Amino acid sequence: MGEMGGVLSEAQETPFGNVTFASCAVVGNGGILLDSDCGEEIDRADFIIRCNLPPVEGRYHSDVGNKTDLVTANPSILLEKFAALSEWRRPFADCVSRYGAGAMLALPAFSYGRNTPLSLRALYTLQDFRSPVRPIFLNPRYLGSLARFWRARGLRSSRLSTGLMMASLALELCSSVRLYGFWPFDRGPNGSPLLHHYYDDRRSLSSIHAMPAEFSQLLGLHRQGVLRIQLGRCTYVSCSQTFVTRDSLKRHIKYAHGVKDCYYKVGSSPLQRCQQAGCGRKFETCAARKAHEKTHKGEMLWRVNVSSVGLLERLWVVCAPSLD
Repeated sequence: MGEMGGVLSEAQETPFGNVTFASCAVVGNGGILLDSDCGEEIDRADFIIRCNLPPVEGRYHSDVGNKTDLVTANPSILLEKFAALSEWRRPFADCVSRYGAGAMLALPAFSYGRNTPLSLRALYTLQDFRSPVRPIFLNPRYLGSLARFWRARGLRSSRLSTGLMMASLALELCSSVRLYGFWPFDRGPNGSPLLHHYYDDRRSLSSIHAMPAEFSQLLGLHRQGVLRIQLGRCTYVSCSQTFVTRDSLKRHIKYAHGVKDCYYKVGSSPLQRCQQAGCGRKFETCAARKAHEKTHKGEMLWRVNVSSVGLLERLWVVCAPSLD
């Protein structure tokens, strides 16, 4: 306990600073990402979140990009892929280091008591091998509040998935959020079979997550314009055709690229600015701006934030102290 106290005593600051990112990409691992050509679009986001130490190099780069600001590692990966870090630890340090200097690794130290020693071993491994990646621990208050928030909105599951947690976090940090690889089904929207992950077809024998129910919640937010879920190919981004009217542009994207509701990503239309005096935050869609403006009128939104879930000032516990 004394050792843990030493870790927490210096863990006072949020790792994100007092900043709102203009755009965030949350990259799930669904097989729908394979052959999506979304890598270039993902890498253009201001803040990029990935889940559970996925591969980003080689053949996957064009589909998922390689820039990473935050990546997670769940307990099962540490246990199964890296033998709980009880023997050879360098493979774990090498795996994490591929995300580059400046990236952060979120560890599940306080989700359950049994995860604490495992997460500490991961922390010590990164320190021992002088990894450029910065480890952080999720605040247990935040995890509890997040679970209550989604439960109050009808989501019933033993545990929230990493993807839903990271999507919720992105909506606190970013003005515009786009999800990639979020599709929990065996077949794509067009009926074609999909791998379970874009990098393998390994499936869990039992699931503690309600993935279809979570996707339904996220799809509802997509329909409201609060976030966007990318399900088609991203090749339309590199298109150079120009149009006189917005309707012509929308028709072109729908029929030439097979992507609907994405016209605001093409061209140079101005961002939507909040009309409330003294605010001035910018949004990519009118719907997102209007949803934000409701907060100025005292209307309670679905969005997870400090006021709606009753958190204290610090949402994160940062673990990057010297333990010497």
